[in-house]
Amino acid sequence: MATKSIAADTQSGLVIWHGLRDVADSKVWHSAASSLAVKEELTVKKDEMAKVEAFLRKRFSNPAIEVRARPKKTDSAEVYIGKRDEDFLAVLYREDEDGEVSYQFQMAILDIDLEDV
Repeated sequence: MATKSIAADTQSGLVIWHGLRDVADSKVWHSAASSLAVKEELTVKKDEMAKVEAFLRKRFSNPAIEVRARPKKTDSAEVYIGKRDEDFLAVLYREDEDGEVSYQFQMAILDIDLEDV
């Protein structure tokens, strides 16, 4: 019986596999390889959050806007207005396509939010 193993180097993103023989094995490899490649690429760094925060504050003339790291995810950040957690505004996603970095600001507006308007 062949030994199955997946070794991953998070610095280089290199994934090495040994003993993968069937479709189920290749799915495991693909999942491991994909998550490694995507994790490094989509991580929103502190200096990026600070730059986007400065941009949003200037664009909307509002010094109370804050961009914060998400507690359990690194692929995005959260945007708040004010210091309270209930003042959540949007999720900010980092995208890197062919070396060009952009940020997607995704804001959900619920129907209950519109009742007071």
